[in-house]
Amino acid sequence: MIHVTITASELADAGACSEGGDLQHNGMALFRAIGKLQWGLADPPCIVVPRWTVLHTLWFATAYPSHYGWLRDKSLIPCVSLRGANLGGAYLRGANLGGANLRDANLVGANLVGANLRGANLGGANLRGANLVGANLVGANLRDANLVGANLVGANLRGANLGGAYLGGANLVGANLVGANLRGANLVGANLRGANLGGANRYRSDPVIVGWTLVDGSLSRT
Repeated sequence: MIHVTITASELADAGACSEGGDLQHNGMALFRAIGKLQWGLADPPCIVVPRWTVLHTLWFATAYPSHYGWLRDKSLIPCVSLRGANLGGAYLRGANLGGANLRDANLVGANLVGANLRGANLGGANLRGANLVGANLVGANLRDANLVGANLVGANLRGANLGGAYLGGANLVGANLVGANLRGANLVGANLRGANLGGANRYRSDPVIVGWTLVDGSLSRT
């Protein structure tokens, strides 16, 4: 069990922003808003979470992505593993999950539009039909991940590891795949119109090279 206590003095010492009234940008205002709900005080001494769970992580990362990242980087909240988590159909639009451990997670049909998954471990994860439009997947590990039918329009996959990934029927229109590892990846039926594949690493025996051809950015059997 992970117990979390965040005090006003800790936030101030860490340099939390106290200007403006926008909860998305004013860390102290958010602290007071949450603390007031917990203590009923305008100036609460602290926020206490007796048992920090995966749900706390996902809520905070999605509702207040910048604050979540800052608090995590300052070690004021824990970095909880999401390995094997069942997140099928989850609403994680714009979530800050950079560097998260999502290995073998179930993200079937999840909404990850614009999410920050930079450097995240998604090895073996099931992202079938997930919406990853505009997601940041720079350097992410997607080895052996299931991305069949996933929407990756405009996603940034620069340097991502897609070795052995299943991308059949995926929409990669305008995606950035510069320097990505595509060795052994299944791209049959994927739409790569306008995608940048510069420096992408592939086996010469992969379907994208032998038996298939790129026609206007889409793979077709030769």
